[in-house]
Amino acid sequence: MSRDAKIITVGSGMGSLCTAAALAKETGRRPTVFEREERIGGSFSTYRIDSFSVDTGAHLLTRGRTGELPQLLRRYVSHDVFERHFSPQESYNFTLRGRTSRLPRNLIELLNFKILSTRERRQTIHMLLRFLSMGREGTKQVSSLTSYDLVEPEIAGEDMYFWLNAITWMCSGSDIHHAPASRIVDTFVRNRRLSPSYVIRHVSPTGRASEEDYYPIGGAASVPRLLIDSAGLDVRTRREVNRICVTDGIVEGIEADGKFYPAEIVVYGGLLKDLPTLLGRKNLPREDLKKYSSLKEYYGLSLWIGFDKGIESFSRQSIVKIEESTDPPKWVVFTSDFDPGVAPKGKLLVVSTILTSKPRSRQIDQIEAAVEEALPHHKRHIITRHEQVCLAEKCLQDREKNVWTLPKQKTGIQGLYVVGTDTAGWGNGGNLCADSALRCLEFIKQDFPELFT
Repeated sequence: MSRDAKIITVGSGMGSLCTAAALAKETGRRPTVFEREERIGGSFSTYRIDSFSVDTGAHLLTRGRTGELPQLLRRYVSHDVFERHFSPQESYNFTLRGRTSRLPRNLIELLNFKILSTRERRQTIHMLLRFLSMGREGTKQVSSLTSYDLVEPEIAGEDMYFWLNAITWMCSGSDIHHAPASRIVDTFVRNRRLSPSYVIRHVSPTGRASEEDYYPIGGAASVPRLLIDSAGLDVRTRREVNRICVTDGIVEGIEADGKFYPAEIVVYGGLLKDLPTLLGRKNLPREDLKKYSSLKEYYGLSLWIGFDKGIESFSRQSIVKIEESTDPPKWVVFTSDFDPGVAPKGKLLVVSTILTSKPRSRQIDQIEAAVEEALPHHKRHIITRHEQVCLAEKCLQDREKNVWTLPKQKTGIQGLYVVGTDTAGWGNGGNLCADSALRCLEFIKQDFPELFT
């Protein structure tokens, strides 16, 4: 491959942009990004409703210290990107049966977690110590288990069961009986293997095992913009890719709006189940075709509400209302408390969200009830109301489709790679997009080392 090799990414979602930015920084090339919509960023988008700025779903970047997306942004945007462009949240508040308690930051704080009984707290500590000893790599041995299969021996009561069900919904988009074991372990611990320093962070009274989450100042759309601007990416919106061109098992480029664009590397960031249509089924190895066709996405159903006044007593926390069943929790985020610029001066913007594979109209009533619980008698202050259904992740993971079994970023076609939340990787949401991008980068380095010299 020549040093002036053309690189194209299909789609401007976070997986595509993370990969394109990393390639630009590592190779000195300028990837071209083709996006069929006018807005960029996929699920990391922002638009105006009346005088408010709403995101495509509720957004907080998790694991501000060790998460895959924060690390990628620090590496390829700037080392102080979070200090300059994000507003921190200390932790989540969980509420169940009228009790409210902050998500513990370490095992010592867990002893005072009021959501659970004393016995349930002890069992939760036992569970977390088992997760610590297992680490991410250890989940390979339990890859065929659901989250419930893994934690059932430690569940000491209904409240612990409901709380863990809420956690699995938030990290996977499904309930405790369907989410893969790897997702719940990855939510609580991020170590690949056990190390003394990692254990100390979890058990020390001043430890911060539960890291700060962050809201992007300017809304979710500011994150893809940071990647585009820092890497100087060539982004072409309203350009739908009609075909990925392949000859004799080697990618040659793409066709968009009736025009051919040559490329030695094509990174596809759309739905994997749609890739056979762009390639032609005969060009895709049978094994890839089978994996891609079985994938199923899930969604975020959100209610955005603009109020005519703010709430002084609220201090940058979000609220998770736990259901006394296997139903999804309701997540309420006071967005304008993180960034006042998303609402007119003196006004308040709140979003309440649930994750679901099948959005239903009755769920809006449940979401509204969660807002009423967080903000009693709020309805008389509403000046804007906006319902929204957005893609949350491109794959609803389960015990058959998870980090250990999902498609890798390298396809059976030379020069063609795939990224995003329907490929193998750790984390969820933006972190999974970033991990997928970094894995893709490593495959490209192996296949085209001359680009990186």
